[in-house]
Amino acid sequence: MATIVPINVDLNKLFEAKLTYGFDPLKEAIEGLLRNQELHNKMIQDLVEEQKENSLTKNQNKDLLEKLNSQNDKIENLENNLKDHEDRIKQLEDKSDDHENRIKELEEKLENSKTHYDYSQTVVNNGKQRPVGEELENELKHLLSRVDNTEKNLEKLLKKKSDFNSTVPTSETIDNDDEEDTRESLENQLQLIKTRLSRVEDSNNELKNTIKNSSDEKEDGDESVDKSYADEVDKNIQELRQKIKEIEEKLKKLRESNRPSKMTSSSDTKGSDYTNVIIDLSERVEALEQSNEKTIERVDDHNERIEKLEKETDSNKDKIMNNKNDINELKDTIVDKVDADLFDNEISYLKELLNQIGSSSGEKIEIPQLPPPKAGLSTKDANKLKELAAKVPELERLINDILERLGRAENNIENHDKNIKGHDKSIEEIWAELAKKANTNDLKDLFDRLNQLENDLEKLVEYMNNNDKGKPTALPTMGKSDDKRLKNLEEKVEDLRNHCNQSLRDIEKTLEALNSELKGTNKDVSDLKDDLLKLMQKINKLEHKVNALADQKQNSDTPVAVQTGADADKLEDLRKQLNELRNDYRNFKNEVLNQFNNVNNELDRKANLEDLENLKKLLKNKLEDLEKALNKTKNDLKRALRILNDKIARGAEASQPKEDRDDAMFSKKPLQGVSCASCDKNVVNLQGLPADFYNWKKLPQSKDRIPMMGQGFSRMLQSISNEYLAPSHSPVKTSYNGFKEDSVASGRSNLKRRPGSGSGGANMQVDDIETEAASKMLPSINQGKN
Repeated sequence: MATIVPINVDLNKLFEAKLTYGFDPLKEAIEGLLRNQELHNKMIQDLVEEQKENSLTKNQNKDLLEKLNSQNDKIENLENNLKDHEDRIKQLEDKSDDHENRIKELEEKLENSKTHYDYSQTVVNNGKQRPVGEELENELKHLLSRVDNTEKNLEKLLKKKSDFNSTVPTSETIDNDDEEDTRESLENQLQLIKTRLSRVEDSNNELKNTIKNSSDEKEDGDESVDKSYADEVDKNIQELRQKIKEIEEKLKKLRESNRPSKMTSSSDTKGSDYTNVIIDLSERVEALEQSNEKTIERVDDHNERIEKLEKETDSNKDKIMNNKNDINELKDTIVDKVDADLFDNEISYLKELLNQIGSSSGEKIEIPQLPPPKAGLSTKDANKLKELAAKVPELERLINDILERLGRAENNIENHDKNIKGHDKSIEEIWAELAKKANTNDLKDLFDRLNQLENDLEKLVEYMNNNDKGKPTALPTMGKSDDKRLKNLEEKVEDLRNHCNQSLRDIEKTLEALNSELKGTNKDVSDLKDDLLKLMQKINKLEHKVNALADQKQNSDTPVAVQTGADADKLEDLRKQLNELRNDYRNFKNEVLNQFNNVNNELDRKANLEDLENLKKLLKNKLEDLEKALNKTKNDLKRALRILNDKIARGAEASQPKEDRDDAMFSKKPLQGVSCASCDKNVVNLQGLPADFYNWKKLPQSKDRIPMMGQGFSRMLQSISNEYLAPSHSPVKTSYNGFKEDSVASGRSNLKRRPGSGSGGANMQVDDIETEAASKMLPSINQGKN
């Protein structure tokens, strides 16, 4: 910024003192004015450049305001979506708990059905244990597959551990929570395998006992086949035990191994440079985007698996209930009806008695000794039980598949919970970073400052308009305080511009992250709607099926078997559970609808694109008005400075010394304070000392020398008083006639002589009002720049 060179001469007192016939101070003043004129030109150029920069900063502030508003809207939408996401996860957890309870109930029911099936199988056909063998085969295959999976998981875990021990820990943090989770899951799987193996052993022992009991009634070929099959089962069980022991040893090794220590990064301290913080924030946002995408994919997979599980459980539930009802009906019919074989034996017995009575007359009738009827089931009942028994392995296989899938779903839910915790931590970090950025209070302060600047410019425009009309007025409150305020405003605008540029970069990065998260949440909302529609369709189909079954039972002519109290209680429990599921679904539906309504209400409260466009237009119009006012003041200032330059040039030309100047001493005659020697003799460019008036008979001429005038002149020199002697460094006037004091503040004047000899005094006049306005504006500008 250019600085104004101070003038050693006080221009305000230039015409108040007495002239000493020296032009050096006036020369210094004119040279100082010329130097200041050049500096003023530089200052005007600087002001123009600053005006351009201010217009750019205003445009940037408008963009910043729009971006901040859009950011606030997106942040609010993200908060709502996160809340919906948490509610959905809670509902998924509740659903998983309900599925676990259902599966436990199904297992209990299957165990009861197994006991009924074993009993019916041993009663129907003591010599045929093939369905039990198929059951054992399926169970052993399932256990073998599960043991193989656990072995693979253990090998992967051991490889990870060996790789981790071999590598040198870096500055990043190392956490073994995943290892502990996998180890715990393996231990749980091993316990499940043991319990199932014990069940298989029990069923195998029962098979052996049935084979031994039925060996008396079987042929040799069949017996050898059953024994060989039992031996194969024993071998498979022994192999399973060996594999389980190996898995236990590997788990012990894992327990005994020490966990790797956590290494924290040594570069946690933040640098003073703000760019490092921005880079860290961008990396965190990218990691958050990746983790969010992974969680969305896992949630989608989890939802698909849950849908499949629900479909399979619904289908299996219907089959199990139908089989259970059929078994209960068969039990009731078996208890109530008469055995067909027993009925045939009794009829044959009665026929023989009648034949004996009819053939022998008068003889003693002997009752034929027939073998007593064997207690057991009829062939029809046996066939029905065989058909039911053939369906039980399929149901068990389906239930085992459901259990496996449910275990996978539980593991996925645990992983999903961990990912959500990390997601919440990253969101908290983002909120902490956003809290450091500019808020609404800063924007309000910025608007207040802009309004204040606009008011000052409006006052300046009014002042210039008044001067153009010919009404010279003082600048409204444009002094030192306003100059300081303008200077402070310029500094603050520069700081705000730098801060806004940095905050815009950070906001753009956060907006990109938020946009990606919003895309994921929109997908979640659409998936949730699809899930709701699918659930509604499923429930409607189930209701139609239940109604159809009820109609079939009412319309069917076959007698319905009377159910026992236990079965009725179970049916009531199932109905209660179904009603609870319906109520839960309705509550869930109502909650989702309420959330959608709340979101719509909040969206209604937010600003529209039209409102933002109107705000943009309003700010644009204000800035254009400010720019026009500044351009007008700039043009007026240039015109005033041009006029001043012309005046200064004319003053410099008029003040140049002439070669034919008069060098003499004059005294003034105090005639009403208007006459002087310069007016009498028409002398220009006086130089010398003032003297008292002396009534001379003859005035000296310019060509005559002063010593030639005689002794009277020397006496006149002795009588000069000291008060008329002026210092050599200050200029003085040559007369006391009335001058106009309009240009005292600027130190510039235009001297004109009056026509005529009677009132021959100098008179200063202002050519136009624009020069006066310029002379009043320049001192305030000079003070502000200094």
